[in-house]
Amino acid sequence: MNSKMIIFTVASVVAAAAGAAAIPAAPFADNMVLQRGMRVPVWGTAQPGENVTVSFAGQTKCGTAGTDGRWRVDLDPMAASKEPRTLVIGERKIANVLVGEVWLASGQSNMEDPILSGNSRYRDGWGQTMTALARRSDPDLKMYFVQLAPFNRSWYDVQLAQARFAAEEKNAGMAVTCDLGNPYDIHPNAKEPVARRLALHALKDIYGFDDVIADSPTLKSSRVDEHGRFVLEFNDTTSWYGYTPNNAAPDGFEIAGEDGVFHPARIANQLIEKGRKGKMYEGRELIVASDKVKAPKRLRYLYSKPWVGSLYVGDSGLPLGPFEVTIAK
Repeated sequence: MNSKMIIFTVASVVAAAAGAAAIPAAPFADNMVLQRGMRVPVWGTAQPGENVTVSFAGQTKCGTAGTDGRWRVDLDPMAASKEPRTLVIGERKIANVLVGEVWLASGQSNMEDPILSGNSRYRDGWGQTMTALARRSDPDLKMYFVQLAPFNRSWYDVQLAQARFAAEEKNAGMAVTCDLGNPYDIHPNAKEPVARRLALHALKDIYGFDDVIADSPTLKSSRVDEHGRFVLEFNDTTSWYGYTPNNAAPDGFEIAGEDGVFHPARIANQLIEKGRKGKMYEGRELIVASDKVKAPKRLRYLYSKPWVGSLYVGDSGLPLGPFEVTIAK
């Protein structure tokens, strides 16, 4: 092989390597979804000055990497499509790409680290930080999150703080998961119910399904009746049912009197149906009582081990999450 041939071969290899250097950013991978109805940015890195071609759904867009190696092109708005298509970025092919709704989901076990100091730090620190970050990019951005599920320790204070954040932040929604925890795994395996509960918020708030009940019940009012029982009224509630694996009555309620000592309490509503699938209770209100507390002042739910909820709203099927109430003196 003569020297000219060697030089030509080396030059060809270098050119080929440069042409294949366009690297899409991490979100661009097989089985992805592109956002419908708006311009779609596609970006990544390449050799500085390299021309990058992006093709998808009959569109072809070209861009050039800057001196820092970054490039971006924008695809024109597209209608939703469930047809699997290929997104071509330079020499790379990304398969099974759909066009529809894109939601950003995030989560990691170490995300709990800055929020375990109690309610005020969670609400005033994490909550305000999340709100500020969201508002910086979009003042109307919706934030849907998952309340911590039961594990082998109590999350009670953090769960209450999460519930307060969801109640106070108009664009936030929370999926209650007190019935889905795993005492042996901080990442419960029951992902589908969590996804469904988050999707309810999107359907109601974003897509106009006004009849959807997206929120788990939240306390509306409380009082103590003439029999010394707590009478609790909740939002988003029409009826109640309890379900436990052994078909026992739902537990988790505790009541205290003036002495502040809590005792286990029971649901005192009239039981109207009992079967293999659970217990149906009469009335929209919950009546909770303890034979050991004649003059109740405080009530809490899911404060004590095992912290697992088993009480649901009859029509929505959403669980009642941790809460507490104190009767004013």
